[in-house]
Amino acid sequence: MQSAKITARPGLEPETSEDGERRERLPLGLQVMKKLPKIESGEGAEQRLIRLLRERGVEDQEARKSLGDWTRGQEDEVKKSGDPATAAIELNLRKARLYFAAGYGSEALESFETARIQAWNEHREELYRAIMAEMDEFEGSQN
Repeated sequence: MQSAKITARPGLEPETSEDGERRERLPLGLQVMKKLPKIESGEGAEQRLIRLLRERGVEDQEARKSLGDWTRGQEDEVKKSGDPATAAIELNLRKARLYFAAGYGSEALESFETARIQAWNEHREELYRAIMAEMDEFEGSQN
């Protein structure tokens, strides 16, 4: 297996928008982070899981089953992905945000850390930095 070299890019690259204005283009890692869904209001599967975890806790049998079902479903999507490495990182970020939204800080931090390590191992320096920035925000909100 070939090892990719990590290279830093000296900042944001300009691009021209549809209306002809020059704008800063986000590095790939930040583009991926912006595409990832933040957990927002609305009663989707993740919101139901967050509510269940908040109300009953991770030790509750139904909450644990729902979390396991959600995780297995997400892992199946990772396997089907055209880019399983990025999909696995995204899964850990979704899991971190889910735990954070449910009030489980240490579990959230563990999932952020897993995503950070995956990004580093995949030589995704920009994504790694974006994850670090989100981790800093998370840790700042915990104080």
